Amino acid sequence: MARYTLDWSFGLRNVNTDKYMNFEVFRGCDVEAAKMKKKQIILLKPCADGSVNLLNWQGKFCRVDADGDFRPDGDDSTDDENKFVIEAQKDGTWAIKSQKYGWYVRGVVGKQPATLSSFEKELSPDALWKVHLAMHPQITLKNIKRRRYVSESNDTMTTRADNPFGPECTLNLIFDGGSGAYGLQSAATTKFLSTSGQMLAAMDETCKYYIEYAGDHIHFKSISTGRYITSLGADGLCKATKGGVGSAQADETFLMEDSYPQVCFKSVPSGKYLSMKGGVEVAANAVNPMTHGSSSSTSAVTTNETYQMESRTDGTWVFKTCQDKYLAQVDLSFSADGGDALGEAPANARFHVEFLDRNRVAIKAANGKYMKAKMNRQIHADGVDSSDEACQFVMTLTNRPTIALRGIHGFLKAAPSNQLQLFCNSSEPAFFGLSQGENGYVLEGWTTSEEANHGSTGARSADATVSMGAGVEEYHVELFQESRLAIKNLSNGKYLQTANNGWPSFSGTAVTKDTLWEY
Repeated sequence: MARYTLDWSFGLRNVNTDKYMNFEVFRGCDVEAAKMKKKQIILLKPCADGSVNLLNWQGKFCRVDADGDFRPDGDDSTDDENKFVIEAQKDGTWAIKSQKYGWYVRGVVGKQPATLSSFEKELSPDALWKVHLAMHPQITLKNIKRRRYVSESNDTMTTRADNPFGPECTLNLIFDGGSGAYGLQSAATTKFLSTSGQMLAAMDETCKYYIEYAGDHIHFKSISTGRYITSLGADGLCKATKGGVGSAQADETFLMEDSYPQVCFKSVPSGKYLSMKGGVEVAANAVNPMTHGSSSSTSAVTTNETYQMESRTDGTWVFKTCQDKYLAQVDLSFSADGGDALGEAPANARFHVEFLDRNRVAIKAANGKYMKAKMNRQIHADGVDSSDEACQFVMTLTNRPTIALRGIHGFLKAAPSNQLQLFCNSSEPAFFGLSQGENGYVLEGWTTSEEANHGSTGARSADATVSMGAGVEEYHVELFQESRLAIKNLSNGKYLQTANNGWPSFSGTAVTKDTLWEY
C-alpha cells in the first residue's frame, strides 16, 4: 500500500543535566530547557550513507565545525559537517557523533552549555541523550522481514495484517518520562504489550521498551529483560524474546507509519453501507456494521466496508481499499478497482468531499457530479445537488476508538480541575474515547458551558468552553489535509480553538491554524 513514513521529530534530554537541547534564535544552542516545546524539537532525516541530518525548528541543519562547536546554522544536507551517526546504548539512550570528526555531542554546563568537544572521542555521561518523541502518538507498525502490520487480536499482538485496516492496527505510543521508554498500547482496547506477549490493562515495567533507531527503521528493547520485540511463528506473535544490544535482526525490525483515517459510509435513504462484497462495483448493500461505543450486538464492520481516506495537495481526497486499489469513477459507477494504490491516483480516483450536518458527507466525482445511491443500491456519479439525501452518506471514522488531539500549542489534556486544557508547555498527549452519535461525534467525557473560569485570572468568556464530566454531547467533525480535523459545537456553530493562555474554547468562526487539530 502506498503510505508515507513518519518524519522523526523528537527532543533530546541530556542525561548529565536532565535538560533538553534548546535552539534559540539569537544565542544558539544550550541545554537549559526543562520541558520540551517548539524550540526543543529536532527533525531527523536519514542520509543515503547511513548517517543522519538533524534539523532544528527553523529548518536549519545542525553541524559540527573544525573547532568542535555544535552549531544550528547549516544549509546543505550533503555537507559532511552536517552529518551525524547515532549510537544506541544499553540503557536506551543515544550518543550522537559527528560523522566527519568522530566527536560526540556533549551537554556541558558552562559558557557554552551545549557544545561538541573536539578533544574527547570517548563516551562520557554528558554525551548521552534520552529521546522524547514529538510526533503524534497514534501510528501503525510494519515488520520489515514479514512485510506485515502489527494488529491486536485475542489479547495478543501479531504481525499478520497485509494492510493496517481497522482499529486493531492503530497503536498508541505512551511515553514514560522516568525511564525514557515507551509502551505499545492498542487503540482498540487500550491494553499494553508485555514482554511475554500478553496484553495488560496497565503499563508496568514489562510493558516498557526503549526505541533504538536504525536508519528509518526501529527496534523495541525491553527495559526489564534487555530483549527485543520480535515476530514468532505463523501468526508473527509479538513478544520480547530475542538477543541483546546490537543483535536485532530483521524479525525485530519495524517501520513506523502514519495512521490515516479509515471510514465507512452509510447511504441515508436505505441505511445500508457501501461495500465491495458484491464485486468491484461499490453498492449500498451491507448491513449491521459496528457502531463504536454502542452496546449493540451487531457484527463488526469488515474490510469490505472500510476505506482509507487520504488528502491530496489539490484539495481532493482519494479512497483506498484493503486490496491496495483506489476507488474511482468508472463511467458512472463507483468502482473498487480504480488502479493500483502503489502509484499516483488518476484523475477519476480523486474526489471532493463536502462535510454536512449530522455526520453526513457528499462526495463529488471527477465529472462534477455527486455520487448518488440508486433504487437498486448501486452508486452512480449523476447527482446534481448535495442537499438531495440520495447524495448523502453518514461517514463513520472507524480506526479511532480513542483519539489524541494536538493543536499548534500542544496536546489537549484534562487539567486537575477536570476542565479540558491545552498544555502549551507539555508534549504529553491524552486519549479520549470517540464514538458516533445520532447527530455528530461524542468525545468521551466532554461537556460544554457558555461561561467558565479561565484559569486563576477569573476572566470569563461568552464562548463555549469544554469541561470533563459525564456528558454525551455531540460535535460536528470535518477532516482536512495532513491528518487534521476541525471540531464544531452544535449549539453555537463555532469551532474549537486553541489559545496562548492554554484554555481552548468553542470560539473559532472559521477553519484556521488555530482551529485545526492533528489526530
